[in-house]
Amino acid sequence: MDIEIRVTKSNGQSQSAVSDISRFSDAYMLMDTVVDIRETSYDGEYVIFIQPTRDIALKKIELSIRFDVRGAYVFDNGSTGRSKAGILSADVAVPFSRDVFMAANCDTETEGKFFFLNLGFTSFERFFTYFTYSPGCVTAVYDLESRTISAGTIMRLESIMINDTVCATLFLESVAESIAQKQKIKAPKPETVCWSANRGMPGAAPCDPDTPAVPDGLYELTRAAGSDGTGLVRKFMIIDGGWQTGGDFSCELSADASIFPDGINAVAEQNSENGFGTGISYSPALISEDSVHFKDYSYRLYSDRNPVPSFSNIYPMNPASQDVQTETYGFIKTIAGQWGVRAVKLDRLDALLVRDDDRFSRVIYQKDYSVALLRNLLKGIRRAAGDNVFLLGDGPAGECAGVLDGVVISDDHNISAVLSMIYRSFYNASLFRTFSLGGTFYGAEDGPDNAFSEEEAMLSLIAAAFSGGAIVLGGRSDRYPKQVSSLISGILPPCGIVSRPVDFWEYPYCTHTVAQIPDKSVKTEIHVLYNFDDFEEQRMLKVTEPSIFVDMLSGKLIASGRAYVSIGIKPHSAFPVLVK
Repeated sequence: MDIEIRVTKSNGQSQSAVSDISRFSDAYMLMDTVVDIRETSYDGEYVIFIQPTRDIALKKIELSIRFDVRGAYVFDNGSTGRSKAGILSADVAVPFSRDVFMAANCDTETEGKFFFLNLGFTSFERFFTYFTYSPGCVTAVYDLESRTISAGTIMRLESIMINDTVCATLFLESVAESIAQKQKIKAPKPETVCWSANRGMPGAAPCDPDTPAVPDGLYELTRAAGSDGTGLVRKFMIIDGGWQTGGDFSCELSADASIFPDGINAVAEQNSENGFGTGISYSPALISEDSVHFKDYSYRLYSDRNPVPSFSNIYPMNPASQDVQTETYGFIKTIAGQWGVRAVKLDRLDALLVRDDDRFSRVIYQKDYSVALLRNLLKGIRRAAGDNVFLLGDGPAGECAGVLDGVVISDDHNISAVLSMIYRSFYNASLFRTFSLGGTFYGAEDGPDNAFSEEEAMLSLIAAAFSGGAIVLGGRSDRYPKQVSSLISGILPPCGIVSRPVDFWEYPYCTHTVAQIPDKSVKTEIHVLYNFDDFEEQRMLKVTEPSIFVDMLSGKLIASGRAYVSIGIKPHSAFPVLVK
């Protein structure tokens, strides 16, 4: 395959060169700039150095690869945990995707049509990077923000892995391994972190001081499940939004007295007595236009000329501002020291880099490149929190790697979220403790738009349990159907073993995952069969030798001494099977 290298100046002028991927590592002179591409010690990984021969303002550098779309599929990993990941027909455009993009045509019978194409960024230190795809052409983009670079200055851009030979699973493992090595990420401790999160406040109606902050039923639901007798299970109750005076983006970093009359520390004490740590969500360096501080804090915004919100009426503040840093780090120290908070979910980190609009427009800062500023802010939060506070990021995984302890890989409770858990499983263990919104049940009394069937609740719980990470429970626990509550008690804490797609390129979505269970005496696997359709489906599960098949939901034996079984899967449900 050929790859095109294009350099574009701030005035729109551009120049390009084309090379075969096998000879990609070379030096190119484009727009008065030396582009030196070198291969690293990792197979198929490259790092790009640029050196202008004169002062020049560069807008972006692009690497483009074209392929035949007939019969091909592409993988879109989205931009953050809030966006869905999935397999698409290669005829569908992907306007914006962050860290990984892959394509394949593995169903063809024509040898010349068979191919894999894998691209993934493996460093996220200074420059904003992303992928765009129009049918038949994927482009890796380095956004250089039209900043002037002095003649002779050598700048190292982010590393990228490009491979056209290995399958998707092996490539994703290589990407994760490379990122972990760069960030010196050690293997995570053998612990499972159980979360219980609710919108507003855990289990309580907002502004009702007579309602306890955390109902006893929710403690009981997770207490028995979260005790494994080893001391390796950490459990947290998260106050996920709605706790701040004036709203989540008010920059009033105090608890709303109408909801928490005795303060967050009183809730933390209650949680601690029941064996749980306390966590809260917090959106650093963001402010809403209706905040009482908005006019006074205008000097903190990312730009002093015509600022634009990142989403809704929420504006990013300048991470390089001394006042922003002082306030942010001071708040983290306060909640860890005085409030008794042991976990912080950093929300909407993506809003400091990119806007949630049709064009995915960028947030540009004055002092430095945006990713450099975000990374510096996150490192400052890490230092302020100390090692005893668990930091979870709801935002771009790449920029969080090596700094935060966990990352959200799905932030919804629908089928798209289940697929995101499956496809993003490669983050777990090597990079993060991953978190999935695994069990949010809303009854019909919450409104038809929020209704979430019992089968769908179980589908989401099962997917999260086998994502290898931790589960976020939400909604009102007193409204959980008995079968859902029973399932929660049965699968918490999650097994900690990642269940990966049997066929990554199964289209239109994955319906079968498998996890290998360490067992020295006999081969053991957990197969999870998914049915996302509106009707029951009969599914055949085949293995390589006669086995025992057990229904993991009921514990009942399905079959013994056979190499296959046929299982009926209900609509919108999942069926985990233990195979020995």
